[in-house]
Amino acid sequence: MPKSKSTRRSAAPKPTTTEQLTANIDYEKLAEAVAKQMKKPTDAPPATNSSEGDGPSAMEEAVTPLISDLLQGFSIDPQQGAANPTLTPTAVSLIESSLAPATRKAYRRSLQLLASWSGKRVPLPLNVGTICNFLSHLFDKGLAPGTISSHMSAISFVHKLVGLPDPSGFFLVQKIIRGIHSRAAKVDSRLPITKGILIRLLDALQFIEPLLPHRLLLEALFLTAFQGFFRLGELASKAKDSNVVQRNDLTLNETGALIIIRHHKTGVGKPPVSVSFAPWVREKYCPVAALTNYLAHCQQSTGPLFQHLDGKAVTQQFVSCRLRAAVSFIGLNPSHYKGHSFRIGAATHAASLGMSDSLIQQFGRWKSSVFKKYIRISSFSS
Repeated sequence: MPKSKSTRRSAAPKPTTTEQLTANIDYEKLAEAVAKQMKKPTDAPPATNSSEGDGPSAMEEAVTPLISDLLQGFSIDPQQGAANPTLTPTAVSLIESSLAPATRKAYRRSLQLLASWSGKRVPLPLNVGTICNFLSHLFDKGLAPGTISSHMSAISFVHKLVGLPDPSGFFLVQKIIRGIHSRAAKVDSRLPITKGILIRLLDALQFIEPLLPHRLLLEALFLTAFQGFFRLGELASKAKDSNVVQRNDLTLNETGALIIIRHHKTGVGKPPVSVSFAPWVREKYCPVAALTNYLAHCQQSTGPLFQHLDGKAVTQQFVSCRLRAAVSFIGLNPSHYKGHSFRIGAATHAASLGMSDSLIQQFGRWKSSVFKKYIRISSFSS
């Protein structure tokens, strides 16, 4: 009986040997295929149309964590040739470490401000008009030229980080920056809190502050800020995570006070610095005695050095408010006396005593000669 066609299809094929398989391979075509595959770029994802949708592009998803962190609210135009290399874990880690945490945080705030101002997803690279209008917006808001320049630094940094041209070199951007500095140029109106003015402010506390804990706190803070050339931000908090001096950074004994500053403006990534001062003998007020009285009353052992009875850090806003009240009470213009006036006053007082520039610079922890602009003997009226 003859076999049907279906039966013939289902018959098992004869075993094929390795020799038979390799005999049918065209090795010349195989080599060409392998060569073509090796020529294909493997270190960049395929270009996508950045105008399609608002979601992140493939290029954005492949960048380093630092870029991803900074580029929230931004998109990268793949047609601009942004660099997107394949990086080893070590290379990514080194890039992450290249930016100090505080700088990274500041850049993130700047870029978030730009994204918020724009109101939509911002494409990179930014065009010149967008940058100029954004900088002008910051100027209209009353931001200082230095602050605006810092925001521009963030924009420049993120462009360079993804391989795009630095927009800060554009002619119009440079002219906008120069115009901002020219229009905002003015003499620093802050005056020094001299030792005489300090004594008057301390006398005024009993009249402008009804709460004893607040009076003791402010007396200790005012005297410490003046005697130690402190920046207000080192003693009073601006935000919840502010790096102010802590209780365990202070040591008090019969010889005086020692304060360790672990976080200071010019010492990012550097060892802590120590500030020490002796008691004011036969004086109405004394920073060491004021600190002793303040700590004895609040009985704190942990947390910020200057804190309220509930343990919350004293804020710069609280100090500035009480300082304005005290300055007004003694008949001075509060617009000329700010938190930094203690530091300006310390430098001026030291110069009036004949202290050398090198010592003033050392005591004030200045890294350059900028401290000289704080020495204002001509305004030393009391």
